[in-house]
Amino acid sequence: MKLKSVFENNGFMPAEYTCDAGSNNPKFIIEDVPEETKSFAMTLEDRDSPIRVMVHWIIFNISPDTREIKENTIPQGSIQGTNDFGNRSYKGPCPDSAIHRYEFKLFALDRVLEVDERTKKAELENLMKGRTLAEAVLTGLYSRD
Repeated sequence: MKLKSVFENNGFMPAEYTCDAGSNNPKFIIEDVPEETKSFAMTLEDRDSPIRVMVHWIIFNISPDTREIKENTIPQGSIQGTNDFGNRSYKGPCPDSAIHRYEFKLFALDRVLEVDERTKKAELENLMKGRTLAEAVLTGLYSRD
């Protein structure tokens, strides 16, 4: 499975997808999906946060027919979980002065999850155990320097 966006893997993210310009989620293209996929889940994590790995976005129960997530939208019928900022939305990268790595992880699952918007990443990971058919990672870099 592949996850693509407006930036290359390990490339710098455009500012419009960060806290510096509106915190809009980027557009994504999903390719090479396993036939058995019943839903997708996606997370966004700041791998270089000085506190701990910070979860910026959780979205799940994305339709298995989804091949594109448009900018600043979520697919119809999907649910956004609670990020580490206490919000149920996309929180754009907002690092200190250093370059941070932001990992978008897409999971193809063999079922629709029984969760709601209060779900956090740890609970999502537990529910996905043994249910993940494929995983794709897209890493974006961002610095405010």
